[in-house]
Amino acid sequence: MLSSYSSFPERSKGRLFLEKEDPQRDCYQRDRDRVIHSSAFRRLMYKTQVFSYCGDDHYRTRLTHSLEVSQIARSMARLLGINEDLTETIALAHDIGHPPFAHVGEEALQEVAAEHYRFEHNAQVLRILGEFEHQYMDFNGLNLTWETIEGLAKHNGPIQKPHQIIEEYDDLLNLELEKQPSLEAQIVSLADDIAYSSHDIDDGLLSGVITYQDLRHLPIIGENILKFEKAFPEASKSQVMYKARRRMIRFLIHDVVGVARENIKRYLLKSVDDIRELGFPAANFSEKVGNEMKEIKAFLYNNLYFYYSIRKSRVKLKRIVKELFEVFFHDPQCLQKDYYERFRVADSMNKKAQLVCDFIANLTDSSAMREHKQFFSTCVLERDY
Repeated sequence: MLSSYSSFPERSKGRLFLEKEDPQRDCYQRDRDRVIHSSAFRRLMYKTQVFSYCGDDHYRTRLTHSLEVSQIARSMARLLGINEDLTETIALAHDIGHPPFAHVGEEALQEVAAEHYRFEHNAQVLRILGEFEHQYMDFNGLNLTWETIEGLAKHNGPIQKPHQIIEEYDDLLNLELEKQPSLEAQIVSLADDIAYSSHDIDDGLLSGVITYQDLRHLPIIGENILKFEKAFPEASKSQVMYKARRRMIRFLIHDVVGVARENIKRYLLKSVDDIRELGFPAANFSEKVGNEMKEIKAFLYNNLYFYYSIRKSRVKLKRIVKELFEVFFHDPQCLQKDYYERFRVADSMNKKAQLVCDFIANLTDSSAMREHKQFFSTCVLERDY
């Protein structure tokens, strides 16, 4: 049974385009299924998390990361008695706006398009799912519910200076950008933090960039490593590490749930409207754990994300994205035909730059590399001529 502060499907604010109800599935279940069956969701399999998927099949991709976020978020939703289907939908879709090479690609688009357009992956997800999926005859996009769109736009909190894409959706749907998002959306943001803090450690170990010894001094994960080394002296390092990460995830889930329950009780939150009207997130890490998570994130930034070999890779990947933008923006006939037709009739440089960003954001790591090779590789030139 859902708690009173949950998002109830029968109370949904609906969709932009009216549709018949499905007798077997509620509106949030349909949203989840639409996301899972979208081509944009499938493309996440071939987009970078930390290490480019082209480098090794064993590293996490944006797809496996999204699945892990979904699993963690559903666990929290179940403990809080809120809507698991809406939670899962937001979790599965939250990274769909990422361009190839993830944050590196986003930084590249932000820099190269800055004169005409501001690219943000959190806004781009609405454009991809709202305009560039073409499964339906009656409308473009997936026609997702208000609650899913609100959750994707605001899962990181209220928005003071919305991106133009979010402004457009706000004009159509009144997303109440100044308010907190639903509890379902709030826990997706926290599940994202939990997932990448724990699983990026795993990929860092696999790569050899992070060592087992490095982790022993970190809060939460290090404490569990020391505990399980003592309890299981015959266990291998990988077994200890796996158990320590599991315990870390469980601990963080219960910390978030505990804070949410305390706030719900203290502030008498009886409905999803009460959740939205609260002046701060109902769900969060406790102060102590929040500080420990900041320490873990700082460690990952200093020792993994900006490790010298990864930094060298970032330079190359950024160059690929920037050079693709320059080619397509200045010679738009190199775009796919449907993008070129939209580019040709676009009435501002802002819209033209946005369309080029749209095209690049829909590429995977490997397709971006192939596109770049066609323009800049002399090997391709020699083969063609």
